[in-house]
This record gives sequence, structure tokens and C-alpha cells, in this order.
Amino acid sequence: MYFDPRRANQDEEAFATLIGQLYNELSTGTATAAHQTLYDKYFHKSQGGWAGTDDAFEAERENFGYFALLSNDATLDCWQALDIYRGKDQIEKAFHDIKDRLDLRTTTTHNQETWTGKLFTVFTALIITSELHQRMTSSSLDNHHTLTSLLDELETIEEYRHEHHQPRILHVTKKQQDLYTKLNINPPTS
Repeated sequence: MYFDPRRANQDEEAFATLIGQLYNELSTGTATAAHQTLYDKYFHKSQGGWAGTDDAFEAERENFGYFALLSNDATLDCWQALDIYRGKDQIEKAFHDIKDRLDLRTTTTHNQETWTGKLFTVFTALIITSELHQRMTSSSLDNHHTLTSLLDELETIEEYRHEHHQPRILHVTKKQQDLYTKLNINPPTS
């Protein structure tokens, strides 16, 4: 059994969304048979309306953030199992990055050369992403950032180009400079 605080927050948000949806269905008279067991579990009739069952809410919240890993390999200890799980999670995130960040959702191209070029570009981007992940781990940035949140923070840096002039970086925040330093990369300068 493991506890993940980020997962606990995600579970809390998903549960709040579900409870809001169920309450809305009950209060507007649009309840569905598919949700009947959830209505019975989380709500009760109260003075002309519906009220949440606090005990059921608390019982649900006790499990937020916890997950179990099962394996048929008896030689693994809990830390090895978690390491393998995290490695697989990184692969899933890399595929997500390929599809969404690197725009490889549509793989149709007009010719083989275009497809080969796109695939090479994506492969190169994944190498860079993998290196960033390694640097995040070695500098303990992964305790405070996901790879996505780190990239989101750094991609707001803008470069200005004007004909017959050198390119110029418009603004690099102190937080961005600190991230570059922790990643052991020279920050861009204005």
C-alpha cells in the first residue's frame, strides 16, 4: 500500500465533482437509475430536500491517495515494485507527451519522408524529455514539480526577433532562472 498526496488531491476533486453532479440530479428531479446506489450511499431525505451523509463522505475520504501494487514476483520488495511502477508511469507520460505536446495524434502524412522527419523529431524530443526527467530527479525538483508543470513554467519564455538584429529574450523570471540552475543548464539571458 502506498500514499500519494497528489493522487489524494485528485481523488478529492473527482469526488467533489461526483457529489455535486449527484446532488444536482437529485435536486432537479433528473435522477437516473444508474446512480441509485450512489444516491442511497451519499444522500438522505431532509426537510423537503436532500442532505449529504457525512459518515459516508468521511469513509470515502479516508481512502483518498492510497493505492496498492500487486505482483506475482515474490522476490520484489515494496521499493522495487514502486520503482517499476514509476518507470511504467513515465512511459505512459512519454506517450501522452508524444500525442499531445508533440502533436503526433494524427499520423497521416503525404509521403514517407514527411513521416520519417516527424518521427525523428518526436524521438529527439523524447530524448530531451528523458534527460530533463533525469536532471529533475538528481536535483530533487521532482519532489515539487511534475515534468509537465516544469515545462509549462519554462515555455513562457519569449524570444523576440527583428530583421537585421540579434534575437532577444524578453523576460526570464527569477523562478525560471532558479529552475535552469537546478537543472544544471545555463539560463537564457536578455
